[in-house]
Amino acid sequence: MSEQIRDVAKPTPNREDKCRFPTEIGDLRKKIEAALRPHVAGPSYALLDFPDYFNPGDCAIWLGERRILSRLAESAPSLVASILSYNRYTLKALPASAPVFLQGGGNFGDLWPQHQLFRERLFADAAERRVVVLTQSIMFRSPRALERARRAVGSHPHLTLLVRDLDSFSFARSQFDCASELCPDFALALDLRRPQGWDRNSVFFLLRSDQESAGVANHLDRGHWRCADWPTPHFLRRAWIHRAGLLPQRAQVRIADSLSRWRLMKGINVFAGAGAVITDRLHGHVLCTLMGIPNVLMPDAHGKNRGLYETWTQHIPGCAFAETPTQALAKLDELVRA
Repeated sequence: MSEQIRDVAKPTPNREDKCRFPTEIGDLRKKIEAALRPHVAGPSYALLDFPDYFNPGDCAIWLGERRILSRLAESAPSLVASILSYNRYTLKALPASAPVFLQGGGNFGDLWPQHQLFRERLFADAAERRVVVLTQSIMFRSPRALERARRAVGSHPHLTLLVRDLDSFSFARSQFDCASELCPDFALALDLRRPQGWDRNSVFFLLRSDQESAGVANHLDRGHWRCADWPTPHFLRRAWIHRAGLLPQRAQVRIADSLSRWRLMKGINVFAGAGAVITDRLHGHVLCTLMGIPNVLMPDAHGKNRGLYETWTQHIPGCAFAETPTQALAKLDELVRA
């Protein structure tokens, strides 16, 4: 695992990134740093809403956040917590100048309400601090949930919302009374290596099986193609970081990072032997792009996949977007032949 994911606490220099990744990815990393740099006030800060559940994509985001923040602040977080382990009194013990950064992802809205409710609670707990919601896609289905979010956002005088696609950016500007900025997904800051032993002629479908699925699997001959979603056995879904609440913060940071690396590699191993990947998982696309695996991204149920692709990744070599499995296979053939 250590050979495939570099230590997030010791990020590789930019000159190495330029050697190993397309210029387009290097440019996206510069945009991430530029968006975050004005909000880093010193070595003390909190990084909250740790993804203490099995989702390799959210773990990739966490590790990317750790890499960029460690580079800018030149330190590890003073406080990390999941939605289960968070304690407002621990937050109040930090210096008043310490900003709060909240985990990015695709859950600013009511698709995954427990994280949105935590976020809105945190806005009240940290009303006197600078708070930055790291890069999110936005999706609200309930007018009531949107109105509650508007009130929570509008009540915080020092809040910045980073968004990862143009539609979410337009929505944030029109609906929320706070600073909003366009920023790439933090998983793009990772330094990943393609696992060895892959089959050049093998195509793998990484397909969602949750509420964000657009039903791609319904149009796929499962008997002909290798396909799966992220693994979710019971022992991998369990939360762990809240059990470490009595340990020193330095130990909790190490546990959070180790869990994230392990869960990320468990996800990557699902398609590690494939020569090419077709996926409706946003971070399946991002991870394959980082590892140089030809990949085609397909739609999710709410448009965040297309939004990220059209905003950030469409010009990176080795990836494409398609509406159907048939179109995806045709585009994948073009990528492999290029």
